[in-house]
Amino acid sequence: MQYDNNFKDNIPYNLFNFSAKNVLNWINDNREKYDWAKDPNAYEMTNLFLFASKYRNEGEMIDISCIKDLWNVRKDDFQECDISENSFVYKIVQDAYQSVINGEPLVTDSDSHDALRKMAGIGLNLYQQKRDNGQIIYNNPQELMELLSHSKSLKKSHPDLFQKYSFQVNIDKLCELQLSQELPEEIKDAITEQQSQLLEAMPDLDLTFGREDYSLEKLLEDSEQIFEFIHKTERNTDTKNKQNSPAANYYYSLNFELSHAKLDNKDLRNNLEKAIDSICKKYAVKFDSLLSFSKQSRECLTNINSQEAKDLYEKLQNGAIEYFTDRKDKETLESQKNDDSRYTDQK
Repeated sequence: MQYDNNFKDNIPYNLFNFSAKNVLNWINDNREKYDWAKDPNAYEMTNLFLFASKYRNEGEMIDISCIKDLWNVRKDDFQECDISENSFVYKIVQDAYQSVINGEPLVTDSDSHDALRKMAGIGLNLYQQKRDNGQIIYNNPQELMELLSHSKSLKKSHPDLFQKYSFQVNIDKLCELQLSQELPEEIKDAITEQQSQLLEAMPDLDLTFGREDYSLEKLLEDSEQIFEFIHKTERNTDTKNKQNSPAANYYYSLNFELSHAKLDNKDLRNNLEKAIDSICKKYAVKFDSLLSFSKQSRECLTNINSQEAKDLYEKLQNGAIEYFTDRKDKETLESQKNDDSRYTDQK
């Protein structure tokens, strides 16, 4: 996918230096006059920087001094919005700026470009709301659906950036905020569908290990998602022996072992793959099954009391009971074999 020159807020090359200078002049003229002008515009900055890196990479002449001045005059203003350097908002803008300096674009298509500038802009707005009002509200379904759609391109083409800026976590929070507002059912359904499509989207990776590495990350992520569903279900019901339910024990143990396999073998890829294979075999679990249960868990978390949620919870419990029953039967059989062996030796 390439850049669409007709997409919103596109800055053609022949107008770029003029536009960047105008933005810098406006900041210098107004930031000391008005309190509201002291806050940075993350959407605008990300947009400018991404275009600057794109054009510079294409061999066009960009006024780098203007870009540097823009960053230097604004980079400390994020603190006034309670945005630290570790925030995804700051990281997006900073990385977009650094891509200009390096002459290496962060993204190569307009949809991914739009996902980054939108996420930075929306994130800044939420931080400003929290600072000014002590609470946050999000109510822009059209913008959210555009972000969801374009984030799929970012996840497919640039999975490293999607993960680095915590896109899935941030989008899930935005969907939660938006769906808490009064909306027509068709709009709610459209948002939920787009959210599911984003969750299921897979990166376009060419390297064999890249696909395997993503699968390992997804395996751990999915087991966490399922355990969260089980934990929330049991916390919100009168289920007896909540902490010791078969499904809770099964998915907690599975996730624990996966986590430690990843930590213990982080620099040993072959060993990590062998460890994961061994754990999956031990728990008699398949990646496809986890992916399916994880998707259902995420959907059911929005309505924990639905019949679908009850059916899923029962299915997870039955699967865990079957696993533990099979394991107990095998242990009993092994114990009997050992007893028979000792009896034979004694004779």
